[in-house]
Amino acid sequence: MKKVMGYAGSIGAIILGLIMFVVGYALQEDSFGYTFRPPYTPYEMLVLFFKFGGVILLILGVVMLVLLIVANRYVSQNIKEMHNGPTEFLTCPVCHCKTTPDSAECPNCHYQFKEQNRK
Repeated sequence: MKKVMGYAGSIGAIILGLIMFVVGYALQEDSFGYTFRPPYTPYEMLVLFFKFGGVILLILGVVMLVLLIVANRYVSQNIKEMHNGPTEFLTCPVCHCKTTPDSAECPNCHYQFKEQNRK
């Protein structure tokens, strides 16, 4: 459910950002006599809010969507590795770190395992 809400939120931010940008752009195109240079009038501030707020929401939505996709693939890959990985582990006699049975040395303290321990 969290994934669905995350995807819906990011897609909603993209759509809302796009709508805000288009509305701001349309308002700016229809406003004759406004310079859009400081000092800004309240109308110019509203138009700039729509344009730049839309761009920020659009960027935020895209970043959220990319992060959700990457996180989903990363978690899926780790879950597959956990289920397909070894069920027995070799414990280092020095630091008690657990490693795969086919390891030649401990990844933590680099203790060299003997051939008979690895079988």
